[in-house]
Amino acid sequence: MKAFLTAVTLTLLLAACAGQPQTPLTLEQRLAALALQQGPEVHSISRFMISDWQYLDERHIIISTSPRSHYLISFAFVCTELNFTSAIHFTTTGESLTVMDKIYTRDTRPLDCPIRSIHRLEPLTTAPADDDAQPSAPAQP
Repeated sequence: MKAFLTAVTLTLLLAACAGQPQTPLTLEQRLAALALQQGPEVHSISRFMISDWQYLDERHIIISTSPRSHYLISFAFVCTELNFTSAIHFTTTGESLTVMDKIYTRDTRPLDCPIRSIHRLEPLTTAPADDDAQPSAPAQP
């Protein structure tokens, strides 16, 4: 009987979770989860400095050139297979990665993703919690 009640409880919990629609995170929310925010657009990244990458969503990846230097790559269209690949490659017309280039994979389903824009990513800055707050008075001796 105890096993039956446990199974029924788990089934009800799963059904309740499945019934609530999940709102996809915005790009800003995804970046904020990494303590980053979108900075200014840049024209290029030196291809010799690219050290790592991270999938964000079907239209964006992050490319790192050092532990503290990151760039947001936005694609011209949806690139659905990047979250399933372990390695990416890129075309370049010179010494740098630019909006004239593509990110691509060599997996079983090759994919070309033209770059639409490149933005520097900056550390997330937080606004003061309450702009109207008055400084506290110093304690009287």
